[in-house]
This record gives sequence, structure tokens and C-alpha cells, in this order.
Amino acid sequence: MNAYGLTRDDISFAQKFGDWEVYLFGEVKGLDARIFEESAGVIFFDRDEGFFDWDANYLEYKREEFEEFEEEYKRQKEENLRNRIENYSSGFEALNKNARPIEEIVPKQEKEVIQ
Repeated sequence: MNAYGLTRDDISFAQKFGDWEVYLFGEVKGLDARIFEESAGVIFFDRDEGFFDWDANYLEYKREEFEEFEEEYKRQKEENLRNRIENYSSGFEALNKNARPIEEIVPKQEKEVIQ
């Protein structure tokens, strides 16, 4: 959003904003998040109308990239969890005779997600 040079007098008194949504995601090892090096959306000030507006065409242009990122995020997160389970099973249990089976450690819901 670029509001450089705007003053309160430039903005229409009737300016109202709808809801804004911000999505945060945890870091996932191995995930390529370069998509966010570019703007995720464009908000601009229309000087003729005295209102802030947004570029729906730009959002539509980026939509496919966002959907692909979301799928890759889920896939990479599941793969990391699967690797965690496999590494735990092969490494820790081999070294520790008193180790508990992975089924007792990883919650059932997480295990079902990756199978």
C-alpha cells in the first residue's frame, strides 16, 4: 500500500474500510516462500474519488500462485512430520532400549494426516 504524500485532507470523510484479513503461516523447513517477495495485493488511493481502493485484477492474477503455495505448504509440512516420525523411529529407538513406540508419542490425529 502506497500512501506517500497523502494528508488527512486528501481522504474523503466518508471513507470506510471493509474487513481486512491477514494470513500468517509458520516456517516450514524446505518450503519455497519466494512468492511473498512480491506484493500479495495492491491497495491504492484514487485522488479523483478521495478513496482507497484495491486492484481486483492483480489479486486474480496472483490467485493461482497462492493456491499452489498453499498446496505446497501442506505437502511440505506433512513430509516434515513424516520425516520426524521416521527419524525418531530409526534413530532414537535403536539407541534407547527403553524408548516408547512412536504410536505413544505422536498424537493419533497427526499420524492419520500423514498416512
